[in-house]
Amino acid sequence: MRRRTGQMYAMTGSLVEAEDLVQEAFARAWRNWDKVSGYADPEVWVRSVACRVRVSVWRKAVNRVTAHRRLGMPEEVPTVAARLSESAPAPAMRDDSGSAVQEVHHRD
Repeated sequence: MRRRTGQMYAMTGSLVEAEDLVQEAFARAWRNWDKVSGYADPEVWVRSVACRVRVSVWRKAVNRVTAHRRLGMPEEVPTVAARLSESAPAPAMRDDSGSAVQEVHHRD
């Protein structure tokens, strides 16, 4: 695990991002374990997946920047608060006794 994280750190320059990439690669290995376990060295598969995920993240970032340069930023960018007010009501929460507590949302 440490070796994979070190390799991804060398690729990204960010320890947090490197850890996320390695975690994602191991999660994919777990989901595909029937296939991955048959390989002579599953660790190579994990490294390849981590690298491919990083390249994919990089491409998406480049595409996003290119689109913003070409089209410009949208005139009105919705805020998080606006999105939350439009979403479904929050699920019931539980108080210390374990009984459900309904949260009341007031809209202006």
